[in-house]
Amino acid sequence: MKKVCAKCKKIKEISLFYRNCKSKDLATSRCIKCIKENYRKDYAQNKEKFAKWSKNSYIRNFETRRKWNAQKYKDSLTNLLNILGNKCIKCGITDKRILQLDHINGGGSQDRRKNSTGYLYYQKIADSILKGNKGFQLLCANCNLIAGIEKGYKKSIWN
Repeated sequence: MKKVCAKCKKIKEISLFYRNCKSKDLATSRCIKCIKENYRKDYAQNKEKFAKWSKNSYIRNFETRRKWNAQKYKDSLTNLLNILGNKCIKCGITDKRILQLDHINGGGSQDRRKNSTGYLYYQKIADSILKGNKGFQLLCANCNLIAGIEKGYKKSIWN
């Protein structure tokens, strides 16, 4: 399906328009390119206004965004635990409060710093496991600490 952009007057595919559920054809009157050009121009002329609006929006929606992020974190971590079996592979404990993700070949802290943190981190790991990555396992806090000591990543006074 094609549509004429109200600004540039070019005939373009409907996929090159933003979605607008109030319109008969479910698309905006201007194409994405024209909307973005207009936005860039407005932003260049009114940087202070946009900065103020952005700050106010951040403050106004802080609590909502915090709750959304917390729920996403919980959902992605629950998904990862489900993929890995919901129990420690060494001792079999199933208490989610003490289950930890272990990088089999080490390098967990570098991986966490290099990649993102929070729910995106767990989503990326879950996706890589589903694609066949076997570099992760689920351990309880005790087994993870013992594994770290045995691999030489952590020190213990009992060596």
